[in-house]
Amino acid sequence: MMSEQDSATRSDNLIEVPASTPWPFVTAFGLALIFAGFVTSLAVSGVGLVVLVAGAVGWFRNVLPVQEEETVRVIRTLSTSTVPRSIRRVDHLQPGAEGHRVYLPVKVPRYSSGLLGGAAGGVGMAIIACLYGLLAHGSIWYPVNLLAAAALPSLTSAGPEVLKSFQMSGLIVALLSHVITSHC
Repeated sequence: MMSEQDSATRSDNLIEVPASTPWPFVTAFGLALIFAGFVTSLAVSGVGLVVLVAGAVGWFRNVLPVQEEETVRVIRTLSTSTVPRSIRRVDHLQPGAEGHRVYLPVKVPRYSSGLLGGAAGGVGMAIIACLYGLLAHGSIWYPVNLLAAAALPSLTSAGPEVLKSFQMSGLIVALLSHVITSHC
């Protein structure tokens, strides 16, 4: 029979932690499949939903009504009082000291430089898209109308001839969408 001191020592070296389980990984994988299905196929989203539900059920069964736990042995480390403190100091480099290069921003750019960079990138993307439309489909309005089709149902079901023609509503929606996304 164990004495009280032995049982106290034994319980000091053991702790209970939640049992390891693969169900959170399965649940996350199901969620990833659902989102992947949004851009590929609804069948992938359907499989993802089944995997997500199976993972959630498995996870909840591990936790409810009583959480599964496992006992783990604790290995005690040295306390900080037994480790001597160092008396060394760290010298920080000064800019230009002993030939070392320290990169410091000499001049902080204004916000307008970010806005101008976003505008230049947006113009560059628009030029490349229009060149693609001209070379691949014979019209600069094709990529503009494709971008606008994300928000305009009339262009979503339009045929190639309509997409190649000028659409005022398509130009406005595509311009607003492109300006907002290229500056964010």
